[in-house]
Amino acid sequence: SWDFDLTVQVVTAGQGVRRLVPAPGGDAHAFGTDGIEMAWLEGIGRDRQNSPADGNIFTTNELYTAPYTTDPARVQRRLVGRLPDLRTVSSGALGDGYYLYPSSNPWPQPFSITVVRLRDGAYWRLHPGEGFEWTPGAPVWIGHGEIALGRSFLVAPQRGELRSLQRIRLDALGTPDGVLPR
Repeated sequence: SWDFDLTVQVVTAGQGVRRLVPAPGGDAHAFGTDGIEMAWLEGIGRDRQNSPADGNIFTTNELYTAPYTTDPARVQRRLVGRLPDLRTVSSGALGDGYYLYPSSNPWPQPFSITVVRLRDGAYWRLHPGEGFEWTPGAPVWIGHGEIALGRSFLVAPQRGELRSLQRIRLDALGTPDGVLPR
């Protein structure tokens, strides 16, 4: 839901629309699920007075996970960690116990993709390579042991033209770049 309060809502037959996460008064976004587990970001410290017009800038974002459910009373949320590289509303994807989101980088650097292992908060930052950027909407998918990301040119005249679909095996990520702080 992209109303004034950012929420993840669920629609079920016979029960209509209900807030799934977060608790009333909080902000949640970038929900992802693979039907086994779910993950989302909760924004903290939203400054509605001094933010840009959309008001979607936070002091920090935290990553939460829970077993999949459509019943708000049965959400068993667990904090994975704080995201040190994200302050705005984002998108996310989940699969195989990993959560991916586009990371904020200072302009003019293109954004990177951060991959977080939900069980322990270990993360990797994926960069598109010199002269390239991850395409909007990245990641394309995660599942069956791999990530797929669209990659395009960063410079004119081809800027934004999709040039490749990068498939990255999860078991080839190597040593994590770090662990999310809690």
